Amino acid sequence: MTKRHSPRSRNQIMQEASEAIQEGDTARAIEILSAALREDPNRAELHNLMASAYQLKGNPAKALDHIQRASLLDPDLAEYQRGEGIILAALNRYDDAENKLSLAAELNPESVDILNDLAVVLLKTWQPERAEKYLRKAIDISQNEINVVYNLSLALIKQNKFSEAEEQFLKALKIFPGDPHLFYELGRLQFERNHLADAEATLKRGLAHNPEDLDTLTLLARVHGLQGAIEEGEKLLRLAMSCGGMTYKHYENIGFFYDEWGKRTEALKAFKAAFSANPNSVGTLENLSNYTPDELGINLLHAIDQALDTLSPNDAGSRAILKFARARAMDKAGKYCEAWEQAIQANAEYAALHDLKPRPMPHLDSSRRFDSPYFEGSSPRKYATWDDGPKVLFVAGMPRSGKSTVENLIGEIPGVKLGYESNILPKTIDELNARIGLNFVKSLDDLPDSYVSLFQEILKEKLSARAQSHIAITNTMSSTYVLNCIPKILRTVPNSYFIFTDRDIWDNAWKIFLFHYRLDAPSYPYDFSCIVKQIEFWRNAVEQASKGASERVIILQYQTFVTDPRTSLEAISDLCGLPSVNLDFNLLPNDIGCAGPYIDLMKTYLAGD
Repeated sequence: MTKRHSPRSRNQIMQEASEAIQEGDTARAIEILSAALREDPNRAELHNLMASAYQLKGNPAKALDHIQRASLLDPDLAEYQRGEGIILAALNRYDDAENKLSLAAELNPESVDILNDLAVVLLKTWQPERAEKYLRKAIDISQNEINVVYNLSLALIKQNKFSEAEEQFLKALKIFPGDPHLFYELGRLQFERNHLADAEATLKRGLAHNPEDLDTLTLLARVHGLQGAIEEGEKLLRLAMSCGGMTYKHYENIGFFYDEWGKRTEALKAFKAAFSANPNSVGTLENLSNYTPDELGINLLHAIDQALDTLSPNDAGSRAILKFARARAMDKAGKYCEAWEQAIQANAEYAALHDLKPRPMPHLDSSRRFDSPYFEGSSPRKYATWDDGPKVLFVAGMPRSGKSTVENLIGEIPGVKLGYESNILPKTIDELNARIGLNFVKSLDDLPDSYVSLFQEILKEKLSARAQSHIAITNTMSSTYVLNCIPKILRTVPNSYFIFTDRDIWDNAWKIFLFHYRLDAPSYPYDFSCIVKQIEFWRNAVEQASKGASERVIILQYQTFVTDPRTSLEAISDLCGLPSVNLDFNLLPNDIGCAGPYIDLMKTYLAGD
C-alpha cells in the first residue's frame, strides 16, 4: 500500500523545496519535488514549484512541461497561467505567452504583476499602445511599483511620447530617489532626445548614488564627447574599464564615443570587443557593418545570419535592422546586386511593421526664405553685441553627405572646438521662449529685433564652454530650418559662416537608403524617389540661399574634400580665417564614391514607381 503524506508533511515538503529554490539549490529542490511527485503526481502546486526550479536552473523546456501540467490540474488559478506565460516568453513564443497572460489577467484583473508581465510581452511584439493600457491600469492599482513605471516609460518612448516618458521617470524618482538605474534610464532618454545638458546632470546624480555604475559611466562619456569634452569622456571610459565587469553594451558605448569623433581605429576595437562578448547583439553587428572585410577580420555575413537565426519571428524590428546591416556588409564585400535586393527587402519590412508612409516633400517658400534685408543693401544691418563672441562655423547638408567628416577634420585644428552635434538653433529658440515666458518665436526667422540680444546671450552660453577662437557645429537636420534662417543668422551672429556639404546625388541617395538613416524617430523607411527628390530640393535651395552671401558661405564638394583635403581646407580658411596647420589626412574615409554599381538598379527602381 502506497504511503500518503499527511497534510502537515506535504506542507513541510513544499517549504523545504521553496527554501532550496530561494537559496539557489535547484538540484536539491528537484530531488525533493521528484520524490513527492512520484507519490502524488496530480498535485498542481508541486508541478508549479518544479517549474520554478527548472526555470532557475536554465531549463525552460522542462519548466514548461511542469507549469502546463499545473495549469491543466488547476486552470482557474491565475498564478499558474501567469507562470506558463512567463516561461513561454522566455522561449520566445510571444503569441502563446500573450494568450496565457491575458487569461491570467481575466482571472485576476487586480494583479499588478500579471498586468506588468503582459505589457512586457506586448512591448516585445511591438504593441506599445496596448502595453500602455495595461500598465496604466496597473498604476491605478498601485503607484509604487518601479518596474511598472519603468515599462510604462518604455511604452511611451516606443510611441514617440518622449515628454510623457520623462514625466514618468521623474515621478518614479520621487518615489525611489536613490535608484541609480532610474537616473540612468532618464539620462538615456534625455541623451536620445539630444538634451545633452539635462542628460549630463541626470547621469551625474546617478553616479552620486553608485560611482562605479558602468552603464552610467559609459553613457556619460558619450555625452561629454558630443559636448566636445573628449578628455573628460576618455577619463570616464578609463574609470569604467578599471571597474571590471564590462559587457557588450559598455563596449558598444565606447565604440559610439570614438565613432562620433571619427576615430575609426579605436571605435572598431571597441565594437570587436562587444562582438566577442555577445556575437548576436543587433547594435554591435549594425555598427560592424560600417567597416570593410579587411578591417574586420571576421566573416560578418555569417555572424549576421547566425544572429538572424536566433531572433524570434516576432522581433520584426531587429530583423529588419540586421537585414540592413547585411546589405551594408554585402556592399562592402562587393556583392552589389545582393546588397540592393537586401536593402529593398529590409526597407519594405520596416515600412509594413510601422505602417509608415513615404517622407513628404518639404515646402519651399522662396519669398519668405530669401527676400531678406541682408541681401538687398551693400551694407546690411548687423547686431554688434556679438563682438565678444566666438566665430561660429555651421556645417550643414543632407544626411550621409560628409558633414561629420568635415567637422571632425576641422575639429583637429588647434583653437577649434566642436559644439553641439545638431539642432542648436531650435534649442536656443526654445530656451529664449522659456525665459520670456511666451511661445511666440517659432523659428529664428520670427525673432523680433527686441529679443536679438537675449538670443545672442543664450547662444553664447551654449557655445562658450567649448569655444576658444572658433567653434564648428554640425547641423544634422535635412529640413529647411537652416535655409529659412540663413539671412537672419548672418545678421544676428556677425561672426558666423556656413559650409554646405554636397555629394553626388546617386552616391548620397544610396548611402541614405543603405544606412536606413533615421530622420524621424524612432526609424523611417524610405521611398527611394523621395530621397532623390529631397537631395535635389536641398541642393537647389542651398544654391539659392548662398547667392548674395558668398563672403560667408561655401559649398564644399565631398568628393573633392576627400581626394584633396588640403586645398579644401585652404578654401575654408580663406572663408573664416582658420589657422593653417598640417593635419593627419588619414582620418578621412576612403569611400569617395559607391553608387557606380547601383546607378542602373536605382534608375530601374525609380522607373517602376
